[in-house]
Amino acid sequence: MRDGLYLALGRATLATLLLLTGCAVTGGAPERTGFGPALVRVPAGRFWMGSRDPVAEIVAKGGGEAATYEREFPRHQVEISQDFLLAATEVTNAQFAAFVQATGYVTDAQRQGQGQVWKKGYAPQKGADWLHPQGPGSSIAGREAHPVVQVSWRDAQAYCQWLGQREGRVYRLPTEAEWEYACRAGSETPFAFGETIDAAQVNYFAKKPYPGGAPGVYRADTTPAGSLAANAWGLYDMHGNVWEWCQDFYDPGYYLHAPSSDPAGPEQGSERVVRGGSYNFSAVGVRSARRWGRPPDQGFSQVGFRVAAEP
Repeated sequence: MRDGLYLALGRATLATLLLLTGCAVTGGAPERTGFGPALVRVPAGRFWMGSRDPVAEIVAKGGGEAATYEREFPRHQVEISQDFLLAATEVTNAQFAAFVQATGYVTDAQRQGQGQVWKKGYAPQKGADWLHPQGPGSSIAGREAHPVVQVSWRDAQAYCQWLGQREGRVYRLPTEAEWEYACRAGSETPFAFGETIDAAQVNYFAKKPYPGGAPGVYRADTTPAGSLAANAWGLYDMHGNVWEWCQDFYDPGYYLHAPSSDPAGPEQGSERVVRGGSYNFSAVGVRSARRWGRPPDQGFSQVGFRVAAEP
């Protein structure tokens, strides 16, 4: 059965494979570099990290509880001192399948016999794993280009280690500061696209847009990685689609004492940072500043990852 799955995954279109494996983006032009994903060079620089708008204004614009947004403060200036590379897209089912096929890797959700599935909040679902994201009866067949989910932070680390060995370079997850810097792509607005977003740009719960945005189609599912709009630096799906693991431990109060240059998160913690929001979060939940943390040994139906590397 597993061999049959890999044969099916191998039928992804050439165009998809060119985008999702083995290319680097330099000045907008793809260049083949090996087996790894398409990479974008993110320039060193400074930016304002955290939310520009006061908590009360965020609540008024998007709803929710104030405590959800307080972790985005204080807004502070951060330096990213060196260029780095970031995958243009989230890691896909096809890419993760190649890793599993090459190594025989078994994910945390597969070992545990369950993954976390969103049902008005996350709840354990027996049989949910990266091959069956919503549990028994679900499948990734025909979804080769969609972002892989039900992979834990530890699974993402294993993928980075394997890809690095194969490519001869160090792959890793981005730090939380690198992630927000790359997401913003020079912007200071709530979204990389401006003060609001629409469903043509972002896969999110478009029935609940930000002020100034029109309601749009709610897809109720992931979209193929890279199929919607890129930000100004050529990065896709930084808002919505799936949450993305970052390297850092998660601390809601970290911004109160974070260093101003290349912050790498707290030294310890029980959760790891996830960023970006997902397809079933409203606009307020997919803003550039939105922060959350999840246990690193669990898979989730709306959490995936993208890789970073040194130039």
